[in-house]
Amino acid sequence: MSDAIANQVPLAIGSVFLVSPHVTSGRLRALAVTSAKPEPALPGVETIAAQGVPGFEAYTWWGIFGPGNMPAPLAKRIYDELSKAINTPAVREKLVAQGIDVKGAPGDQLDAFVRTEMARWAKVIKDNNIRSGD
Repeated sequence: MSDAIANQVPLAIGSVFLVSPHVTSGRLRALAVTSAKPEPALPGVETIAAQGVPGFEAYTWWGIFGPGNMPAPLAKRIYDELSKAINTPAVREKLVAQGIDVKGAPGDQLDAFVRTEMARWAKVIKDNNIRSGD
């Protein structure tokens, strides 16, 4: 992102959280969002799908991961405490104001999501013959 702001690269892709302050300040120009719907934090910026790539949808997401042998009660406690924290009105309001769509999912749902994403992007890589370094 620093190189895009410094005009060292012609294009960058980043999360709404990362780019919106730079778009607001005028240092970056948003061309599109990769989400299925427009992002409230970037008013007036159309989706890639709306600009001619039907069905395009990609998101930045974060997950909390621990060792595979973590005891289930500990994993549940960490999930419960993090859920409580991100759903505190003051915290949630700050996250949403930064363009972060807060969604929580217990470990089994996160695991299923990650596996789906891995398969989805592996197919994109294979179908487009993308190689390391391309």
